[in-house]
Amino acid sequence: SFTNDESITRQGIWSFGFSPQQQIKAVIKEIKNNKINDIAVIVPNTAYGEVAMKTMTSQQLKKNIHITKIFRYFPESNDLSHLNKSSNFAKNINFEGLLILASGSQLREIASRVQYIGVDPKKVKFFGLSGWNSTNIFGEPSLFGGSFVAPDQTAYEAFVSRYHKIYGDWPSEVSALGYDILALSSLLIDGAKKQSEIVSLATSSDGYKGLFGFFKLTSTGKIYRKYVSYKVLERSFLKQREIMPEID
Repeated sequence: SFTNDESITRQGIWSFGFSPQQQIKAVIKEIKNNKINDIAVIVPNTAYGEVAMKTMTSQQLKKNIHITKIFRYFPESNDLSHLNKSSNFAKNINFEGLLILASGSQLREIASRVQYIGVDPKKVKFFGLSGWNSTNIFGEPSLFGGSFVAPDQTAYEAFVSRYHKIYGDWPSEVSALGYDILALSSLLIDGAKKQSEIVSLATSSDGYKGLFGFFKLTSTGKIYRKYVSYKVLERSFLKQREIMPEID
């Protein structure tokens, strides 16, 4: 399945989308790499946000992370006026890191507002997930120097270049996931002596390398991916380190 919803997974059904649970675990590793313990979180008031917060909560004790503040916003609304200097979020800035779960223009506005109400990105490190992985965040001063986790883009960028050269258009990330699914299916069909062996063959491997880097399939339907930490520069993203998944 192309979804990132791990709740649909079971033996023989894998969710190939970028799991919010695994991204949260990866970004917490990056936060700890920066020697940060106290963080604030800005999260959408959606099912995705709830899954992310549930994972954050479960990781607090395991990773010695303390969530000091949580701010929820409605992504379907363009009104973020309640994120202001009189809000509780702006009072007593008692955190060293700020995790913002947003993307695009909404991410730019949230980051800008947070800086305006007194959160200095030179003193508080900003973090994000794969939603940050877009050139449209360039030029927002508050995001400069921030870090986010996303799948490795090296092979995907080569795929995009080849695709554009052949078709004269730009592919979506979903098409790259489809490419990986088809390539993996072909490999498994060729390798299995009979249909009943396909699942065991898929899960017995140490892992595969797709357009978004390393991933491993498990018998429970989960797909574990290796993520990469990127730093936001003025007009580019700097690859910092690879973050291997913790396989349950």
